[in-house]
Amino acid sequence: MDVWMFAFLPALTIVGGMGIVYLGMHARMRQREMIHRERLAMIEKGLAPPPESDPAHYRDLLAPRLARLSNRGVRFRSAGIMFIGFGLGLMVLLIFTAGEPAVGIGVGGAFIVLGLAFLINSAFEGRSDPPTQPSGPPV
Repeated sequence: MDVWMFAFLPALTIVGGMGIVYLGMHARMRQREMIHRERLAMIEKGLAPPPESDPAHYRDLLAPRLARLSNRGVRFRSAGIMFIGFGLGLMVLLIFTAGEPAVGIGVGGAFIVLGLAFLINSAFEGRSDPPTQPSGPPV
């Protein structure tokens, strides 16, 4: 019974996570489809839809994404978290499959230490300024 539960719960979690991702993607697809239909209806009525109704608002929405892409500290932090998770998973896997706790702690611990180094590096990495966008309308 215990082995079945240890196999069933992670599988159920994975399937549930995939379902949540699917629902989010489906909702975003429907939203984009409605925006597209609205633009088509404006074109059919003879109205010229603007490229963007509020370019400044669009730039403000895009600014956090541009800052994330240019921020090295965030990249180091996410790499550190990934390595720590990989190290913990590898440690558990080797301890239970090989039956050698020292091997599991040694190999998994090495990845955990590497992940901690990435986290420390992210703390020292300064935030870079987001790229600036021209404030005027496109020519």
